[in-house]
Amino acid sequence: KTEAKASSCTKKGNIAYYTCTICKKIFADEAGKKEITLADTELALKAHTAVTDAAVAATCTKAGKTAGSHCSVCGTVLTAQKTIAAAGHKWDAGKITKYPTTSAAGVKTFTCTVCGATKTETLPKLSAKEAEGSPDDPTSVAGTEKAMAAVKDNGEPKGSSFAKIRLQSKKQTKNSITLSWNKVSGAAGYIIYGNRCGSKYNLERITKTTKASYVYKGLKKGTYYKFSVAAYKIENGKEQVIASSKTIHVATSGGKVTNVKNVTATVKKKAVTKLSLKVKKSTTISAKTTKQASKLKLKSHRAIKYESSNPKIAKVNAKGKVTALKKGKCYIYLYSQNGTFAKVQVTVK
Repeated sequence: KTEAKASSCTKKGNIAYYTCTICKKIFADEAGKKEITLADTELALKAHTAVTDAAVAATCTKAGKTAGSHCSVCGTVLTAQKTIAAAGHKWDAGKITKYPTTSAAGVKTFTCTVCGATKTETLPKLSAKEAEGSPDDPTSVAGTEKAMAAVKDNGEPKGSSFAKIRLQSKKQTKNSITLSWNKVSGAAGYIIYGNRCGSKYNLERITKTTKASYVYKGLKKGTYYKFSVAAYKIENGKEQVIASSKTIHVATSGGKVTNVKNVTATVKKKAVTKLSLKVKKSTTISAKTTKQASKLKLKSHRAIKYESSNPKIAKVNAKGKVTALKKGKCYIYLYSQNGTFAKVQVTVK
């Protein structure tokens, strides 16, 4: 007798049956009255127990899979999963995370809009010309250079200020002029412009420096020269001018001309360094000057000029009339053609 055996999902089972030991025939009953075939004993396969194989989404860098299924009993794959190729990064337009300068390369960083991964691209160093920007940009060094070249002999650079830079010359020799100025907050360096005085000579670049002084050499004795200084900062890798000085006119020694040595501020012929005014009140400050060499001629390129450090508190006109506008403190500068100056602190009450 062959015992009954249940089917699985991979192997057929069978009913119980009997086999004659003599003739080998198969019977459904023990008495051997109902003959059957071996095929009659087979039971159908059991259905698979299907479980789902979840889909796996593809990422930017890893492949994914479609959903599928398999039998939890025998492991047979019922629905095969298909591979989904990695999607690849989707980069944005990129952002400059380090601006290039004349001394160092820059970096542009790209970010994947899907997964947030980043990659970088090196930006080449700037040439000196690139760093100085476009001549059409008035705040660039190139634009300032263009404006300097257009300044008339006794004119001033557009937007220039005395109070910010205070360019002056107190020391001269027969063949040199020493320039000095106030350090400007945030400035990375300074560009010095100069030339001989005279309508046929335009302001031209002399040099760049990070210092607040410069000695210009190789000059003719007893000759007037003009100068202006521009302060610049580095912004986004490029040089941006943040202040320009008034033009000064300075004579070398050894000739028949001289410069202003000192400027003294006076009110009603009395020297002053401080003033107190009420709002809407005014007074007039005059300038008294002394020459470096009393017997030499001071060739006039311009009269004493006046400038307020804060015109919203107190303004001053070309004749030195100071008008108080609102409470606060500021300075009134009186400066000569070679930049020597006096300053008066004005307190508006």
